[in-house]
Amino acid sequence: MSFLEIDFFQFHARILKEAELPQLTELCIACTDFFQLVEQQLGSEKTAREILQEHPSNLPISHKIVWGFEKDFW
Repeated sequence: MSFLEIDFFQFHARILKEAELPQLTELCIACTDFFQLVEQQLGSEKTAREILQEHPSNLPISHKIVWGFEKDFW
């Protein structure tokens, strides 16, 4: 376990980067009802990119941390 990853019960948590864009896109598409309700847009790759890249203009992107939680399946 590194300081960027934690294991808790049956979940694995880690900081998401651009490399996880395909998986995050898949999640956004699967949860499109949520994004339609909250953001009035379909879940898509654009939605996933916004999650990873949007940040306040007065802060650098390096200050943004996006955590991903996955259920372990072993």
